Amino acid sequence: RIREAVVGGSPFGDPRDQGFATGLGTDPSEYTAAGTTPDEQQRVLIESSERLMCSLAGNLRDSVFLKASCRATDAKETFTMG
Repeated sequence: RIREAVVGGSPFGDPRDQGFATGLGTDPSEYTAAGTTPDEQQRVLIESSERLMCSLAGNLRDSVFLKASCRATDAKETFTMG
């Protein structure tokens, strides 16, 4: 869902988790900095960015874009998160 990518966390998770729009990767909170490494924060930020690109493309199953790994993927593969 787009909400998790934008603000971070999940509806049932810790509200202090950060996302794309709440400073993950650029302005980590004390909570985020204490719980994850900068590399882990960067990985989560990249994954969130990829989910946002899919969401902004209208969740079109046939939309293809380039992931951070320089591999072409579609929206369906990005949203499976696993």
